Amino acid sequence: MIKSQHATAQAAWEWVNEYLSTSEDEVKLMGGTRAGNNVLSYDHFMDINYLWVDPEFDFGYMFGYKIQKWSKLITNYIDFDFLDIAKALVQ
Repeated sequence: MIKSQHATAQAAWEWVNEYLSTSEDEVKLMGGTRAGNNVLSYDHFMDINYLWVDPEFDFGYMFGYKIQKWSKLITNYIDFDFLDIAKALVQ
């Protein structure tokens, strides 16, 4: 089992990516495996102190999406009317 602590959600995300891309032997020792381009790992627990991601962080670029793909994902998965209702409830 691996436990890790991170200051922000972004730091945790960066750590996971670095860990999975550089620790394949350790992952295998822990019962994980490689499946194509994916690395599967089990029994990892992360403590994130602050759920924050830099507003300038470009998810589209990080996942290789062109602006058209990113725009389509947003319109498919975000209901802006519901988002406005949720915002009003929080305020």
